Amino acid sequence: MPVVTCPFCYTHASLPDFWPHSEYTCPRCAAVVSLSAPPLSPPPNPFDLEEGPTRTVRGRPHRGGLILALGILSLIVCAPLGVFAWAMGSSDLEMMRRGRMDRSGEGVTQAGYVCGIIGTVFFAIGVIFAIMYLGLIAAMFV
Repeated sequence: MPVVTCPFCYTHASLPDFWPHSEYTCPRCAAVVSLSAPPLSPPPNPFDLEEGPTRTVRGRPHRGGLILALGILSLIVCAPLGVFAWAMGSSDLEMMRRGRMDRSGEGVTQAGYVCGIIGTVFFAIGVIFAIMYLGLIAAMFV
């Protein structure tokens, strides 16, 4: 069975060995594709980066510096920033594991992710103590 790739949405379709028509309809995007035309080359990936003469890094650029900065700021200045560092670090590390993001910033991203978790835990503890303190103050005046 020949496999045909839609040039618009890149969906693969298996056709029977004897296909009586000169075109087919893509099952995903419903585009009518001519089988007699030469296949289109895929568009260039904007996230393909060249680093040096021999090394090619594929995927999106990492945001490790931003995540680390948010994580450190959540520990020092503004604890709610830890939630953002935690969420961004989690998604970026997952994309790195799947090969969709540049892995050169994995260590920095991991450090920011951990700082974000610690900052978020400190923030939650602070909120709990603030609620307890306000409850104690309210109980004193009743």
